Amino acid sequence: MTGVGIRLKNWWQDKSVGKLGMENPVPDSATHLFRLCREHRLLLIAQKGVKSRYQSLMLNVDLPQQQLILDEPFPHEHPIEYWIGRRLEITSLEGGVNTRFESRVVGLDTMGGSAALCLQWPSDVIAAQRRKHFRLLVDSHTPVQAVLKLPELGNLAAKVMDLSVGGLRMMVPGHYEDIEQAQVSLKLGAESSLHCQLNISSVQELIEPAQNTVIGAAMMDLHPQQVANIQRFLARSQRQQRKRELALAES
Repeated sequence: MTGVGIRLKNWWQDKSVGKLGMENPVPDSATHLFRLCREHRLLLIAQKGVKSRYQSLMLNVDLPQQQLILDEPFPHEHPIEYWIGRRLEITSLEGGVNTRFESRVVGLDTMGGSAALCLQWPSDVIAAQRRKHFRLLVDSHTPVQAVLKLPELGNLAAKVMDLSVGGLRMMVPGHYEDIEQAQVSLKLGAESSLHCQLNISSVQELIEPAQNTVIGAAMMDLHPQQVANIQRFLARSQRQQRKRELALAES
């Protein structure tokens, strides 16, 4: 995914030569919408006058077409065609209601082989900026492999417990104290292997059921392609987790 700053800059450049024809540009709104997409925030979808509530994800913010692409709402109580023409109120779920807007479904799309909704560009976005990265809880189905490299101690196979663009939390067998420097090698599904320096923020010893050490760390000096690979992996993994949760709920 191209960086938010670059996409906004390109948008303004196109607008200046009249390619987009946007009569009422909303750069602040665009920034907040990009944030929902980038941070993979769970969204709550409601229809006015209808009690049912649904969850979704922002899959894409299309500035040139002035459209938003949302993942198919779940639970799947209606066929996807039901949503065409519906006016929706959308709020972000995680961390409280920090973004809210209204829009109308104007069509359907597919992204990653799944059904999606095309929404009009909202006329007003109420948002409170947040900087915290979305954190994916890594379960047994999530294809993450990690090797922690400690000076003078060598390489340790690590179990990643959660992952974000900014950092990760992982568990290694044994007891380790006073870890100040470390590196990590990550293999995230089909993405290219990632190697980086860690800034250790926490070290916690666990006794039960066996002696382990949980390490929290920020990943340092990631270049743009590495960040893009992590973002892509997080979005794909979150969608797969949601599909599994939905399948269990319907079984």
